[in-house]
Amino acid sequence: MFILVEVVFPVFAIFFAGFVLRKKFGLQIDSLSQTAFYLLLPCLVFRTLYEVDIKGDLKNIIIFQFFLMLFLAALVLLIGKLRKQTAQMTNGLLLSTIFMNAGNYGGPFILFALGEVAFQLAIAYWVIQTILMNTLGVFIANKQGTTLKATLIVTLKMPIVYAAILGIGLQLLELTIPMFLFQPVDMLATATIPIIMLLLGMQLANVTFTKAWSVINYGIILRLVISPVLAFLIVQFIMNVDGLLSNVLILQAAMPSAVVMTLIATKYYCEPEAVSGITLITTIVSMITLPLILFLL
Repeated sequence: MFILVEVVFPVFAIFFAGFVLRKKFGLQIDSLSQTAFYLLLPCLVFRTLYEVDIKGDLKNIIIFQFFLMLFLAALVLLIGKLRKQTAQMTNGLLLSTIFMNAGNYGGPFILFALGEVAFQLAIAYWVIQTILMNTLGVFIANKQGTTLKATLIVTLKMPIVYAAILGIGLQLLELTIPMFLFQPVDMLATATIPIIMLLLGMQLANVTFTKAWSVINYGIILRLVISPVLAFLIVQFIMNVDGLLSNVLILQAAMPSAVVMTLIATKYYCEPEAVSGITLITTIVSMITLPLILFLL
């Protein structure tokens, strides 16, 4: 009960507020989304990587994501082969299962559940995940029309990449930026979490689906059940990681599907109904699965 009241309720209350705002008033989310992507999130990423020494943890986070995505992708490909799915359906299932909502869901949830230090690790996880979603994710969704050059161009247009490089660089060089420059960055970073939580609620209000229940069921099981189990096995038996980082990695692996995947699937006609359905339902069902996993941890 404590977990539901102290962790789940605050997170979903803000999601629901964004959902209602979008449904009732028809608010346009483009401007808010652009503000978050190009200003707020880079400030949060910079502040996190500038202030906190997570270089050793960053290596473990990258290794963990590699193994988790590899195992999930293998399962999705196996399912696709056994069910004789189309390549597009398999790609849609890949988008929904190997990419989780590590940012505007995982970050706040871990902050409420595990505290500030864990939140900083969650942000580092999200930075890597975002780069992968906008490169590997685009490649999977549009295999026929995407080149390596195009995916690299997409990556170079992402401001969080430069924010991460700058933050890590200043820390490695042990350079301190003047307070009058850091204060506005700090204020914008502090405003980021509630804004991106509202954005998630608004984005979910736009998600619709009408079919593909069979593949949606597979997506739910892979994302909310198989993924955290694989995460536990990876941190315990492959990486031998424990403590706070282990908990952060397992919780991030248990997050629902990333909402941005619905946008990518729609843009490239990669089974958008199936991807949207998995995203919406995993977000709702995670109200049950995440408290259970947190309790077990």
